[in-house]
Amino acid sequence: MQLPDNESFTVEYVTNKPWSGYNWYQGNYRSLIQVNTDLPIYIDRAIDLACHEGYPGHHVYNALLEKHLVRDRGWVEFTVYPLFSPQSLIAEGTANYGIEVAFPGNEREAFEHDVLYPEGGLDPAQAPAYARVQTLVDRLAYAGNEAARKYLNGAFDRKQATAWMAQYAMMPPVRAEQRTRFFDTYRSYVINYNLGKDLVKQLRRVEGRRRRAAGETLGRVRPPARVAASAFRPADAGRSAALMAQTLPLPGVELPARFGEIDVYLFDQLLRGRFDRRPRVLDAGCGDGRNLIYLLRRGFTCFGIDRDPAAIAQVQAFAAQLAPDLPRQNFRTGELDELPWDSAVMDAVVCSAVLHFAADLAHFDRMVQELWRVLAPDGMLFARLASNIGLENLVGAGRRRVRLPDGSDRFVVDEALLIERTQQLGGQLLDPIKTTNVQGQRCMTTWVVRRHSPSSSPTPLKSST
Repeated sequence: MQLPDNESFTVEYVTNKPWSGYNWYQGNYRSLIQVNTDLPIYIDRAIDLACHEGYPGHHVYNALLEKHLVRDRGWVEFTVYPLFSPQSLIAEGTANYGIEVAFPGNEREAFEHDVLYPEGGLDPAQAPAYARVQTLVDRLAYAGNEAARKYLNGAFDRKQATAWMAQYAMMPPVRAEQRTRFFDTYRSYVINYNLGKDLVKQLRRVEGRRRRAAGETLGRVRPPARVAASAFRPADAGRSAALMAQTLPLPGVELPARFGEIDVYLFDQLLRGRFDRRPRVLDAGCGDGRNLIYLLRRGFTCFGIDRDPAAIAQVQAFAAQLAPDLPRQNFRTGELDELPWDSAVMDAVVCSAVLHFAADLAHFDRMVQELWRVLAPDGMLFARLASNIGLENLVGAGRRRVRLPDGSDRFVVDEALLIERTQQLGGQLLDPIKTTNVQGQRCMTTWVVRRHSPSSSPTPLKSST
């Protein structure tokens, strides 16, 4: 990426500010970056601030806006920056994502170990452990959004918001208190940092797939139906590809934009109409909500539960954007063996890649029993889980908790156990039990069961196997 030749920035150190760093773009490809020294700047913030405010963050973003939009195209409206606008979601999201662009993979930890720790008089041997802790703490970022929401809505006072962030975001109390002063000034702007980064990361993932697909398959894609094939000649392949990209979005862009990173086996159930008359859907063990995106956009009444508070906060954040009428409490932190909903209230329960984390058979049965309890008559349970089907010679046929060839420790099922559980639940298999063997490294089985009418009461789950 080529920057203007005369771009530059100046760094100032200031105090008594509600933020830790700020880029004041001055025009003419120059920025003033102010760093707040009210609180200590830890080793990880050195790279964060440099990348977020400077390269490749706000300074680069603003300089390129001026170059390409104001000067090259004459769009003078871009000389004014509307701070409280969707543009800031892009600006802050790209600035935060830019940290990973500048220091991908382990490069950041290596630079801190080799350069910053010695420069600061710190023991470089502590760098790997500190980096691991920071990675875990970063997963709690959405707890700050929840604190802002409660604080701005009047549910929290400053002391309560500070305590919330200290407990759930693991912020030092003094930094958490400073964050509440940021809420006072910038209010809901706080979501731009983590939600913006996650949206940019998702876009980059989709764009990467699109480019790989374009390079590998464009020559085999037929022209759009509304463009006559006779209009294309082999010598015009480059022009044809460009025209196709303008006429119709490539599948690698269109499908993820509509469906997100949905489980392909769940997508198959959608295609077959299994959700057409099942509008209330629980995603049990929803994680970051990848299987909920399409359902939320399509108007399903969605629920989700996961043991990770940060994941639930992320789901609540994008659910508020995609389905603002849904209550936040539809998405909760909790365990699958003790669901917080009444019996027979869900039309479908999705449990993808979760049940194989059961500690033992009894734990597995408790989770299955709870998933079944909340299903309404004619409800559907869709589960994907690890099995030993096809791996019996490698992991044994009778063991439940095993180490798979890929190195993961999983609770595994077999066909006999799933059929036995289906019968004990009083359910009906909607599909034959299907298993995918991933090159002998692991096997994932799809279990799809329909609940009969209330008259077919399940028996307690127990097994002789």
